[in-house]
Amino acid sequence: MRHLLLSAVLLLTAGCISADYVGKTFPATRTVDVYHDKQDIKRPYQSMGEIMLEADDFLDNDRIQHRLEDEAMARGADAVLITGFTKIRAGEMATWQIPSSNGKAGTATPQYETEKRMTGMLLKYTQ
Repeated sequence: MRHLLLSAVLLLTAGCISADYVGKTFPATRTVDVYHDKQDIKRPYQSMGEIMLEADDFLDNDRIQHRLEDEAMARGADAVLITGFTKIRAGEMATWQIPSSNGKAGTATPQYETEKRMTGMLLKYTQ
């Protein structure tokens, strides 16, 4: 039963992507243009705000970008300029090995968790 509960919790939390946004919102849009270089934006625009997504390291980069696009459309953006993509060390865990019966000391092995972080600027076309 304990393993079943743990499996259920892992399934519910697997593939998490969190989004933080600071800026203006407009009525939702149905499409969004994606740019990786400011020089590629040919239409006049205003900056709406900045968004940051953090995701589990094992998630596919395309899935993270798709979520960024969804967040941008929900906030009424016409475009998103991706400004950064990095891996960060998000936490540390230690695996403890119990001391053996022959008197040897126990050991702790550090393990680091990493996450992916994607940042972007949401844009609203002015024409």
